[in-house]
This record gives sequence, C-alpha cells and structure tokens, in this order.
Amino acid sequence: MKNISILITYHNMDLKIFKETLQSCIKFKVPIIIVNDFSTKKNTSALKKYLKNLDLDNITLANTSKNLYITDAILFGLNYIKTDYTVRVDQDDLLLDIYENFSNYDIVFRKSNCTSYNEWLLKRNGIPLTGVIMKTKILKQIYENSPFMKTIEKIIPEDLYHFLKLLIFKETESLTSIIAPSQVYLYRPNLGNMNKTKRLKKECRQQLVQELLILDKLLDENYNIIKKE
Repeated sequence: MKNISILITYHNMDLKIFKETLQSCIKFKVPIIIVNDFSTKKNTSALKKYLKNLDLDNITLANTSKNLYITDAILFGLNYIKTDYTVRVDQDDLLLDIYENFSNYDIVFRKSNCTSYNEWLLKRNGIPLTGVIMKTKILKQIYENSPFMKTIEKIIPEDLYHFLKLLIFKETESLTSIIAPSQVYLYRPNLGNMNKTKRLKKECRQQLVQELLILDKLLDENYNIIKKE
C-alpha cells in the first residue's frame, strides 16, 4: 500500500476535530500531504506545533501564501505528491479504509458514489470526491482547466463540478473502475467548511454546474484548435 498518498486541505479547522481526521489517516502509514490554505497565524501555529509533536516523516505540511480555495489548494498539494495514486480527505472527515487492490484500477469509488453521468442524471446525488481513490494524474486533470468553476467556487460545492467532470472523463477515456466493497469513508457534515459562504439551492447549483461543464469543454476544445493552428 505504498504507492498511494493522502491529500488533506486545511483552513482554520478546529484542531480537536482535525486531530481525529489526521489520526484516521496516520494508521495507513502512507505519505500524507496537508495543504494549509492560508489559515490564521493562530491556527497555523497550533497546527505546526501539533505536527512537530507527532514527529512523523510521512507527513508534509504545504503552506500557501494566500487563500487559494479548494480547487487551487488541491492543485497546490498535488505538486507534493510522488505516488501514482491519491485519495482526498476533507479536514473534518474520517478515512476508514483504503481498498487493498486499488492499483488494479484507475478509480476506486465509494459505495455512495454514482459511477456514470447518466446515473447521476437519474439520482442527482452520490457525488463526493473525497474518499475516492484515483491515479494522481487523473486527479490533476480533473482539477486543471476549470476557469469558470473557479469564479463561483464560493457559492457552489466544487465536489459537484469536479465529480461530474470525473464521470465524463471516465467514459470518454475508458478508465477502469470498481466500487469499494466496504465502507471506506465517514462524512461528518457541518463540522468544518473550507468556504463558509451562502450556497445556492440544490436544483440551481446542479443546473449551473452542468452549464459550466459545457462551457469549460468548449473553451478547452477551442484552445486546442488554436494551439494546432
């Protein structure tokens, strides 16, 4: 299980809660990247002190020089990852397990996930990216080239956008996948939120995300055409 890293984005989280999150990850004895997304001096100091006392070689703290928000914070953290696979963990959740045979697939979904875009269109649910294991290069591709998403990240969950992008990418690139047979992740709602802002209603943000996916795809295609010319 050495070819996988855990990526955690941190921003002013209650340290007591974050300790529980980190302890749930430490037991797997794999590289852990913590992106401190420009937390306050007080929270940053407390986090550094805690990590220093842990004294673990497999934990890397990556500090940003400004508040990037989740999309860019994840891209920032990916620069520190050297393994072929990555699993994302939110700062207030718990990682329960890592599917043993993850290296046989491009993506390992959680039990609660939709695994195709058509399935999501029917359910309109099952979209969290946290706890999903995937090849690091795929995760990077999912989070790159999302200009329209970045402009409204404060009002809609980035997970919704990037998970749907992953489902489309999975189908167009014929990626292999499996659903983890056991519960691998515990979502703990409302304990911490990287972006404490007013969110759009569910139906509005779903429609908006679908439109954003179309816009970003058109922009990417046009960019590639220009590049070829």
